[in-house]
Order: sequence, then C-alpha cells, then structure tokens
Amino acid sequence: MDETMYFVRRDLSVSNTRFIAEGQTYPISSVTSAKLEEENPSRTMAILFGVIGLGSYLIETPAAIIIGLVFTAVAIAWATSMKKVFVIVLNTSSGESQAFKSTNREYVELILGAINKSIIQRG
Repeated sequence: MDETMYFVRRDLSVSNTRFIAEGQTYPISSVTSAKLEEENPSRTMAILFGVIGLGSYLIETPAAIIIGLVFTAVAIAWATSMKKVFVIVLNTSSGESQAFKSTNREYVELILGAINKSIIQRG
C-alpha cells in the first residue's frame, strides 16, 4: 500500500499510515479519533506582579512609586503577551495523548483536518 501524504511541514507530517509530530510517531491505524482542545495560560504570576506594583504605591516614597510603576508595567505586558495554546489530542486504545501544541489555531486546525481525513480514508 502506497503512503499518501495529507500534510507535510518541517518536522510534522500526516499520511494515511502515520502522524509524526515533535519527534513522536503515531500510527493512524491505532488512532480512533482526534480533537482540538484549548489551554488557557495561567496569569497568576502576572497578577501577583500587578498586585505588588499597585501595593507599592501605598508606601508613597519616590523609590516605591518607581518600583510600583515597573512592576505594574511588567505585569500588564506579561499578562497581555500570554496566548492560548491549541492542542491536538489523539484517542487510541491506550487512552488520550496530547500529540501537538501551538498558539496558532489555524495551523492546528489544518493538521487536525489532515488527521481526520486520514482516519476517514482508513475506513
């Protein structure tokens, strides 16, 4: 049986026989389904920095106010730079496994579409 490629980019590929991502090979014959999940980043540390920054304004000394400005600016920049992570989860007879992660939803959806096409073509 010839191998039909559905998706090929850098070190990632999907064919009718296997899915290769991040150095791991998953045989399509063992994949029963694939789905997209979203992981929201934890903003706890950024919020903590912001609280420390805002709290330092209460000290009312020039040094504390400068430190507060720095902490608040870092907290805002940090919190706004965090992005959702989109994950391809494969279901097999062994259970679920996170096969691939990216912050680019469209890219993950392309890969997921290729995996689903491969599963459907397998029959």
